[in-house]
Amino acid sequence: TNKGESVVEQGYFKSVAKAYEQLTGLRLVMQNWEDGSQGGLNCTAVNKETKKVVQFELEMDDDVEEGEEAEWDYTPGAHADLLPEYLREEISFPLSAAPKFVTRLVDALCEDTKK
Repeated sequence: TNKGESVVEQGYFKSVAKAYEQLTGLRLVMQNWEDGSQGGLNCTAVNKETKKVVQFELEMDDDVEEGEEAEWDYTPGAHADLLPEYLREEISFPLSAAPKFVTRLVDALCEDTKK
């Protein structure tokens, strides 16, 4: 791999991560994703208006039988008490439900600003 290409790639991915954070309020730090293997995410959700910050982890559970869908395992972290009760406990959800999960989490964090 050309070192120049690697630096450009890193800049590109940092830009994508920053844009994602600005659009959703979620900062993602990848864990154990080397060599294309599935790993986990350390996540921080931030509501800049209310200064609420919540941390959680997502881990890919792709050890599924044929025909089944892989799942994300959610583990709440710091300040989970700011979230609704159902987001204060560990849960698992299929990959196809990930957009709904993110929407609900961000929505819950932004509830006070909707009024």
